[in-house]
Amino acid sequence: MSSLPRLLTGAWVILSQFSISQFYGYSAVTLAENLQKRPNTLPKVSIVVYGRVASQGATSLSITEPPYEVAFERIKGDLGDHFDLRYVQTSAFPCLSALPTNASNADDLAWWYNQRQEADHTFVFITPGGSGLLCDANDASVHAMADNWNTLAFNTVSGLEIPARTAPFSTSLSLTSVGAAAYVSNALTLAARYQWESIFILLDESSVPAFRALALALDKGLRRMSLAKVQFYRIRSTPSSRFHLKQTLWTFGNASRVMFYYGHATQLRLLLITAAAYNMIGEHYVYVATEMMPAPSLYGNLSWFNGDEDDEEARRAFQSLLILQPLDVASQQTNRTGSDKGELLAEFRKRSQRKYNTTYAPGNDLATVLLDSYVAVLLIGQILHETLEERQDLSDGRRLADRFLNRTFHIADFGDVFVDEKGQRKDSHAVAYYDVVSDVRQIFLVEYASSPGAMSAVNGPIPWTRGAWPLISRPSCGYRGDTCPATGSPGLWTGATIGGCMGIGFCAVVLLRWIKHRISEMEPCWILQQHLRFRDENHPSNDSF
Repeated sequence: MSSLPRLLTGAWVILSQFSISQFYGYSAVTLAENLQKRPNTLPKVSIVVYGRVASQGATSLSITEPPYEVAFERIKGDLGDHFDLRYVQTSAFPCLSALPTNASNADDLAWWYNQRQEADHTFVFITPGGSGLLCDANDASVHAMADNWNTLAFNTVSGLEIPARTAPFSTSLSLTSVGAAAYVSNALTLAARYQWESIFILLDESSVPAFRALALALDKGLRRMSLAKVQFYRIRSTPSSRFHLKQTLWTFGNASRVMFYYGHATQLRLLLITAAAYNMIGEHYVYVATEMMPAPSLYGNLSWFNGDEDDEEARRAFQSLLILQPLDVASQQTNRTGSDKGELLAEFRKRSQRKYNTTYAPGNDLATVLLDSYVAVLLIGQILHETLEERQDLSDGRRLADRFLNRTFHIADFGDVFVDEKGQRKDSHAVAYYDVVSDVRQIFLVEYASSPGAMSAVNGPIPWTRGAWPLISRPSCGYRGDTCPATGSPGLWTGATIGGCMGIGFCAVVLLRWIKHRISEMEPCWILQQHLRFRDENHPSNDSF
């Protein structure tokens, strides 16, 4: 990245250090065959797919390239009469900083630059993003080149963060629906909504890197916004880590009642079962997990059910869990059924096997990522068609990029796709809890794509287990029970109570004996008084009483 400032000074300064054959992994002859002029006057559009090929990994072309190709064939079928469409696949790194320098191929560079300068020739660069090993997913160098060339550039998997519509991102867009930033924003909104005073962030470093990115970003956001007192705690889970979870829960209970957990779902289930054993669930505790997409092979199966003897305890514990997840938009889909999507995914698998000898993970773990890449190319086709219909300049990348911004696209086969003012795709998200009665996740808060940062309540109040929602995030006597005034020891109160009762009993006995004694003394006087009174009435006497 040290070369990035020089990359922005001009196209020739950027490109003179790299060979185009290395950047695109193509020979000049092969590229020339793909871009040769045709005997017609149709505007030429080259969709250039670049990235590295690996045996596995969501950012490998062996996984993400088949959806690009299938979508290109679809838009070519729809727009082939209006455009000279070309599909160019390369094996370039998604960042210029990782490319080797070979100045001897400068002629190849000059040829590519001349092709770009050809009249009515539009280029669109598409990448799944970096792997995080050789290139960071948010590396800006290729996007700086696209900005300098005034041509479109897309990220479709890695979730490129675009801070503003300025260089080096004035022609760039990020069209993945699995961006980490959205779920960090959801977590911050949730913390602010319920005014949680203390938050415990638990990161399992044995899980996939995405969870680490989420945990660090939430910690940074909470501290920057001063929303709550934060404690960041790390563990490295093992299959027999229940003992270590006891220590983790003890630390959590002494610091907070709200935990944001980032790690594999299997460890989350074990954590909640352990919490239930120590009575750390229910109305005074809340655990928050994030499920960016259903992907059991990557994130685990986020469910209480496992078919073992802990199921019932896990089911009870999961009532204290909230889940940040995508909003289910199945009801918004119009024409394409689940079986149709299944056919698309099957086609992606077939091409991946045929072209790269790669087999996807079991199930449809990558379905969201693959379909996002497919939809990205469909959006490009829609923008090209609109621009042609309005007779606008197809070679102006900034004007083309502006057409994507702050807009909802109605894709007949996939529902609505919203791109915000920065050029990032935004999906609607939800907060759900486990409804023990119906045994399903129940959504109670929604953040719609067009209203980021604002959560709306749906489906009525949440029936939080054994208490009212929202919970009080700080107990009245503190997390350790040590902030209330001292009230003496239980033993002292017990002794005082027993002593008091014995004293009262003794006094009662003394009082009764005294009353009985007084009565016995008063009885002869009463008889004498009556006797004298009798005599006084019948036989007057001068005797003094």
